[in-house]
Amino acid sequence: IAPALADRMRPWLPRVTNGRYRDVTVDPGDLTIHVTETTGQVRQADRLSLGTTEQIYLLLRVTLSQVLSGGTETAPLIFDDVTT
Repeated sequence: IAPALADRMRPWLPRVTNGRYRDVTVDPGDLTIHVTETTGQVRQADRLSLGTTEQIYLLLRVTLSQVLSGGTETAPLIFDDVTT
């Protein structure tokens, strides 16, 4: 599931981070997210600013729902404490 998550997150990451991060990987072992800055530096997502981390994890939740539905079904997303 990790490669599929990264593939779905990748086109959206620059949009939600205002172009600061250009690539994303998801570790298949523990689903840790790493992002690549425009400088080429790779950083762990949970070590970024709180706002950026929350954006990335919201993106993860949305893409996870897409991957689990196979991208063929439309389903409502219900979030509680979206940014925590």
